[in-house]
Amino acid sequence: MIKEKISKVWAFIKKHWLLTLIAVVVVVIIIISMSGGGSTLTTASVERGTVISEVSVTGKVKPAQSLDLAFTQSGRLERVFVKVGDKVVTGQTLAHLDNGDLAAHVSQAQASVKAQQANLDEIRKGNRIEIVQAKQAELEKYQSDLNSYYTDSINILNSAYAKAHDSIKTQLDELFNYDDINPDLTFSTSDTFKETSAENKRLIAGEQLDEWQKELNLLSFSSSKTDIDKYLLNAKQRIYKIREAVDAVSEALDISVSLSSTSISTYKAYVNIARTNVNSAASAVAGQIQLIEGQKLSVQGIQNNYNQIVTGATAEQLKAQEALYEQAVANYQYALAQLDKTILRSPFDGTVTKIPFSVGDIVPPNSTTVSIIGVGKYQIEANVSESDISKIAVGKTAKVDLDAYGTDILFDAKVVGVDLSSTVIEGVATYKTTLEFLLDDQRILPGLTANVDILSDKKDNVLYVPTRNVIREDGKRKVKLLINEKTGENKEVEIVIGLRGSDGRTEIISGLKEGDKIITE
Repeated sequence: MIKEKISKVWAFIKKHWLLTLIAVVVVVIIIISMSGGGSTLTTASVERGTVISEVSVTGKVKPAQSLDLAFTQSGRLERVFVKVGDKVVTGQTLAHLDNGDLAAHVSQAQASVKAQQANLDEIRKGNRIEIVQAKQAELEKYQSDLNSYYTDSINILNSAYAKAHDSIKTQLDELFNYDDINPDLTFSTSDTFKETSAENKRLIAGEQLDEWQKELNLLSFSSSKTDIDKYLLNAKQRIYKIREAVDAVSEALDISVSLSSTSISTYKAYVNIARTNVNSAASAVAGQIQLIEGQKLSVQGIQNNYNQIVTGATAEQLKAQEALYEQAVANYQYALAQLDKTILRSPFDGTVTKIPFSVGDIVPPNSTTVSIIGVGKYQIEANVSESDISKIAVGKTAKVDLDAYGTDILFDAKVVGVDLSSTVIEGVATYKTTLEFLLDDQRILPGLTANVDILSDKKDNVLYVPTRNVIREDGKRKVKLLINEKTGENKEVEIVIGLRGSDGRTEIISGLKEGDKIITE
């Protein structure tokens, strides 16, 4: 009997399958509705935990210390003591220009200091006969040396003139259609004032050479010391005028509008040679002036000392000798300073990364000659947008991953600097921010791309909700609080928020309690 009923039902279903399907669907909907499952609302619970705010930026790894070292004056590169990749220590000599003349001046100035010190000591000793005789011999020697310096000055003046003459007539005039009345640059510039200035200063330089030549024609070994002093000072001033011409032409060349890049390079080579010659002449003349003045002081000091030994020194004479000693020390320090300008030393421990010049090259002033990077910690430079800059400060910690190693390897860093001035990048104001790795790691290399998450703020054990579910309306913040889970009844409630995290969480100060459920969709 049962089998018959089942067979009839099955036959009905097969015949009326569509009606049967519809009936089943209707029954299922009724059941779901009665159980309260008809609500399509999704919710999130108000939970207690940690809210984190981070600023994410991308930057480049660079050494904490790096420096391009350059000479302040031009000259021929005489020695390079290191090569790329060498480790160097603070104070180590890296390279120096040709400085033989300056080194000689240092030695002479040092000798003058010793002589003045000896004079001072002897004044304090008294007038014993053996001291008088020794001082007289010393005086004669220093006077003889002074005479030799004046004799040497003739050759120095002629040599300086030759270098100055070559600078103008051979090197600089390659850039001029020149005649004695109207020097005219062979190229045009974007600044007519600088072009005219270069031409005028070339004319002045020519006049200075002519006047200098006239003086040299009068100069001989029988010339008086007074005349030689005058000619040396005149030469110093004329070299200054000639150097002004070189500098003016160089400035005009930098703004040329009619020269090819090849011509510019060729002309710059002429200018560099001219500048080197002028600087060499200036150094020689200035050094000779300094040498003679120092020797004069020594002779004067010894003469005074001799007189004092013979007659007995007064308090005033003692003070005078002390002044001479101090002047000799000042001359020595000046000579050392001039020599030091031709020497490059490492300002910190590091590694040599670049040496663009070779021994024998003419190095222009302020041109990078040796580049070094420091040892130790590396830094990251990144640009932070103005919308995030208020969230970071010096001392904030960060997590860093490097593109070279993937996101699974993290490095610790901290903010060590934030620029106060902004830089506009693609229309957005940004602030250069510098971070430093906390630990040395051989995997960190300069130039690597760094992805940085700077921890702006962090709050533990606070109530939070998903940030996306916080509604902002009329200056107030609200959420939809679920009242009845079965019916889906809810209402908007006003809340007070705290930290808005970059992790998608927002801190709740008031308006909700732990366990409350809010509508998320």
